[in-house]
Amino acid sequence: MRRLLVKPEIKAIITDLDGTLLTKKRKLLNETRRALIKAQEQGYRLILASSRSYFMMEEIVKELKLAKYDGYAICMNGMEVVRVQTQEVFRQEDIKPWVVRDYLELAKKESMLAVFESYRGMQLYMPLQYKLLTPVFTFLTAKKLWSDFRKINFTVYADFRFSKEQNLTRISSAEQLNYPVLKLGLMHLYPGIERYHKIINRELGDELQAIRISRVWLDVMPKGVSKASGVDLIKDRLGYGLESMIAFGDAENDVEMIRRAQIGIAMANAMDIVKEVADDVTRSHQQNGIAYALNKHLGIFNDDFTEY
Repeated sequence: MRRLLVKPEIKAIITDLDGTLLTKKRKLLNETRRALIKAQEQGYRLILASSRSYFMMEEIVKELKLAKYDGYAICMNGMEVVRVQTQEVFRQEDIKPWVVRDYLELAKKESMLAVFESYRGMQLYMPLQYKLLTPVFTFLTAKKLWSDFRKINFTVYADFRFSKEQNLTRISSAEQLNYPVLKLGLMHLYPGIERYHKIINRELGDELQAIRISRVWLDVMPKGVSKASGVDLIKDRLGYGLESMIAFGDAENDVEMIRRAQIGIAMANAMDIVKEVADDVTRSHQQNGIAYALNKHLGIFNDDFTEY
C-alpha cells in the first residue's frame, strides 16, 4: 500500500459497483447508502464507475439520488460517461471495426467464448467446447421472446438485464456483428483464464487490453481506456480530476483509478493487485466497507456513526 502523508482536500467520491458498492447478492447495504447520501448532502460529488452499461446502472443511480445531487455514471469501464441530472453523454472513440474482427478471429483460433457488447445488446461467439451451454442459451432466447411479448425488460439474473430494444444473440462470423461495438469480453468457465489474459495482450496488445474481473470473466477494452480515462472525459466539466477524489475498488479494472486518486481505497475482498496500489484497505463489500472508510478519512458521520 501507498502511504498518506497529508490530509488532502477531497471533492468527489468515485466507486466501483460489483464487489465494492454492492454485496454478493447485488444489494446496497443500508449503512453504505446512508453514508453516500450523507456525503452528497455535505457537498461531495458522487461518481459511480462500472463495467456495466448505463441501463444496468440506472436502479442504483436512482437509489443513491445522483440526479438530485448532480452525480455522474462512468459506464463500460470508461467508454461512456453520463451526467445523470441532464443525461448529457461523454464518449470515447468507438472500437475500430477491424480490431473487433481481429478479436473474433482470435476467439475462433483459441476457442474462446467471446462477448461483443453494443447498443443493440450482447452477441456471443461460442466455440464447440461450450456446446453444453446451448440449452442455457436456448432457454435465455425463449425468455427474451417472452419478455418482448409482455413488453418488459429482459433479466438474465439479478440486475443483469437488457432493455426491450436489446437482444442476446449468437454469432459465427464478422458479418453478423452489430456496430459500434462498445466493449469486448471473454468468459471462461474452466480453470486457466490467465492463459487467455496473456494471449489477448500478446496477440492484440497494440490495440486492446485484457483486464481480469473475476475468476471466469475478462473485460477486453481499447488500450488506454479505463475508469480513470472516463474521469478524464469530464475533468474540464468538473474542474478537477482524480487528484481530488477518494476512490474505491476491488478488481483489475479499478487499478488505474485507485492509483491516480488522491486517496485510493481497496476493499478487503479486493484482488492483491488492487491492494498493492491502494493507500488503505477497508472492510469488505459485505461489511459496509465504503461507509467505514468515508467516516475514517472524511468524517462523514461525525458523532452520528454506528460501529458495525
